[in-house]
Parts: sequence; C-alpha cells; structure tokens
Amino acid sequence: MLTMRRKFHFGRCGRQRRGSMVIYLLVMMTVVLTGIVSTVSLVGGVGSQVSGLTLHRDQAFYAAEAGIERAYYEVEYGSWSTLANGSQVYPGFSGTVGACTYTITASGSGFNTPVNVTSTGVYANDPNVKSVITVTLQPKTTIPAIQLGSSIAESGNITVDGNTLVKGNINLGGAVVVNGTIQYGGTQNNLAIATYNGNIPTPPQIWYDSTNNLAAPAGVINVNQLMQSDNADRFTDLTPDSLNFTNHPVLYVVVPPGQQLSLKNINVYGSGTLVVIGDVAVENGVGSATSSVNIVATGAINTQGNFRIFGSLYAGGDMTHQGQFQVTGVISAAGSMYPTVSNSGAGGATIVRAPPPTFDPRGAVGSGSILIQNFTGPTL
Repeated sequence: MLTMRRKFHFGRCGRQRRGSMVIYLLVMMTVVLTGIVSTVSLVGGVGSQVSGLTLHRDQAFYAAEAGIERAYYEVEYGSWSTLANGSQVYPGFSGTVGACTYTITASGSGFNTPVNVTSTGVYANDPNVKSVITVTLQPKTTIPAIQLGSSIAESGNITVDGNTLVKGNINLGGAVVVNGTIQYGGTQNNLAIATYNGNIPTPPQIWYDSTNNLAAPAGVINVNQLMQSDNADRFTDLTPDSLNFTNHPVLYVVVPPGQQLSLKNINVYGSGTLVVIGDVAVENGVGSATSSVNIVATGAINTQGNFRIFGSLYAGGDMTHQGQFQVTGVISAAGSMYPTVSNSGAGGATIVRAPPPTFDPRGAVGSGSILIQNFTGPTL
C-alpha cells in the first residue's frame, strides 16, 4: 500500500511539472513572436524612412546640379558677362527645383578667366538635407587683351590683365605686370615671361558693317556735319564737343584725306561705337564706365594726355599714345603700339580686358567646360 501511494503521488507531481513547462514555452513563444513582429515593424519603418531620406538626398543633389547649369548659362549669356567699373560682377542666384532649392555663388578674376562656382541644393522641408557641388567653368575662347599685327614698344610701366599676342617684336623698357601670357613672332628684350610663337595670327579685320564690305558711306565728308545714310544706325549727331549715342548705337565720321578727326574732352551721351574712316586723335579720353565707347578706325588711333576709355579700340594702322594710356576693353591693331614721346613720363599703359563688342569676329566668350573641384553630399 505504501509503495503504491508513493507511485501515485510521484505521478501527480510529474504531470504538474509538464503543465508548467507548456505554459512557460507558450509565454516564451509569445514574447519571441512579439519581439519579431516589433522588429519587423521597426525595420519596415526605418526602411521607409531611409528610402525617403535617400530620395530627398537625391533631390538635393539634382537641385545642386541645376544650379551648376544655371551658372553655366550666366557665364555664357547672362548677367555674369556684364562689366561694372572694369571689374567682373558675380551676383548670387537661387531657384526652385521640385521639392528643393538651389543657391549659386561665384568668384573669379574677370572677363575671359575661369569662374569658380559653388552650388548648394537643399531639401525644402528639411534644410539639413543638402548637397554642395563646387566647379570651375573654363572659358570657351581666349580673346587676348592686346593683339597687334606688328610690334609693341613701351618706355614706361605696362600692366596687362589678359593675354598679349604680338606678331612682331617686343621692346618693353619699364616694369611689366601681366595677368596672362605674352607671345611674340619676332624678337624681344630678355622678357622672361614672353614666349616665341612663329604662328601668331594677324589681328582680325574689324569693321562696323555686318556685310564687312569696307565701303565708306557715301555723302558728306566734313567731320562736323550731319552724316547721312539710309540705315537708321548710321545717322550721327556729331558736334566738336559731343557724341550722342542715345538713338544711334553706331556713329560714322569720314575724315578728308590728309586730315584726322580730333576729339578733345568730348561729352558722350549713351553708349555705342564711333567709326572713323581715316585717322583719329583723342585727348584725355572719351566716355565713362556708364557711357562706354568703342572706337573703330580704318587708320591710326592716336591718344594724348591722361587717356582713359571704357570700351575697345580697333585700328587699321598704329595704336599710339602720348601720356598715360588706360583701356578697359580689348585692343586690336594691324600696326604697332607705342608711345610717341619716349621719356619716362610719356609712356605707361594699363589694359584691363573686358568683353569685346558684338561685332568682334572672334566670337562670343563663355563657359566651355566644367571641371568639378569638389563634391559634398548628398548629406545630412
């Protein structure tokens, strides 16, 4: 009896233990399943957030790219090609691309030089999501600041912002500062920065007429009378003390044989191009930063005094100066450039390149290539 009771009692204890284990396993399975479900839910949520973040990052990158394309346009055709007081101006720009914005800024040394651009794309709903691209826009065409068909000789100091192409000899007696290169096709006097180039092209033939027929307008030859022509742009209101470009961007003057047009302390109204069929002498400059003047002469351009012009000079003959010679533009002459008085106070030239007028046949200058300097992002 005692033995049977012991067996019976032991059996009940085993069944209780097995029941407890089942309950324990069920609880553990519930906990594990709950954890798995929670993990899957969390992973799904995080994955969705990551996917959304990746999309926003990509959008910010594309916005930054759009800013670079905008910068390319501004260098080629837009406001970054304008000139203000002889210095290049690079205003900032911004725009919207889908859910993002871009902001572009730029810096550089001026016309016809590389432009450093930074474009930042930002996701509008979260400014922490952004992409930054920094590039250099290289010029498409390098138009020299000075291009001469013969030689250059300066007794005073000369400063040139841009390249210089001289088909003949170079003779510079003063200090030389050049932000660019100097190439020559003849000889030079120990100028270390100058390089020989036997294939320097002849300066382009510059003419005011789009037909390029080099035909002088028929009619009046008195430089102080009204110049008549069938083309509205060829009317001129020229008096001995003024040039009025307000309604006529091109003014013509035909100089009688054996004479030259003389302009001294002349008043300028508006901006435009003065075409001189013959030689012209200018004293103390012409025009200003807000009233720019280009001078095109079939003969020589001779300047005197403290000459200053905001505009480009094109001569079919020589380009001479007696006194200081300051040009904010480009110079092209079929002949030579030199001072007409050789003492130290008579020479000296400062040429700051600026965009040439539209009739310059060497073509427009703008962004030719994009060189990526740095890429950051898309980042948080």
